[in-house]
Amino acid sequence: MGKLGWTLALLFAVLVGYIWYEPAFDPGKIGNPLTSFYAATKFGLDGFFASLRQELVMQDINVSVTYCVLGFIGTETSQNFLEEYQLSKDIIPSPPSDCAMAIIKGGATRQREIYYPWRDAWFATKLRPFVPDLVDHVTRSVFPPLKEKSPLFTVD
Repeated sequence: MGKLGWTLALLFAVLVGYIWYEPAFDPGKIGNPLTSFYAATKFGLDGFFASLRQELVMQDINVSVTYCVLGFIGTETSQNFLEEYQLSKDIIPSPPSDCAMAIIKGGATRQREIYYPWRDAWFATKLRPFVPDLVDHVTRSVFPPLKEKSPLFTVD
């Protein structure tokens, strides 16, 4: 989204009194294999919006911030990701229109966080602080073994 798009989105959000943000397939809450750089930006945005929420309250600005934690949504990007990494055919992405409605409802009702689809996003996010190794293991089990080493760990 360009500067004009963000400006219009934020203007609309301020006018109606809420802001929402939606990371894709939990990378802002759960670290997924093959998404290191993407996850870093999403974790950062989670912190940014948590701080923004505090600053708005401290200034008595009546704007809520809804953070949207999403599982796999049937977008072109998600479909390409599933195909590129030959992920399990058992992964059935959720419909984008249902996701959009969940985001709109969450923002309109000023929820602090929403999870869509609930079964994927909420369970892993809430369970991880208590059994992080188990959640990481289950997360990794969805992905095939890596065929080559990550460029992050390659020494010339």
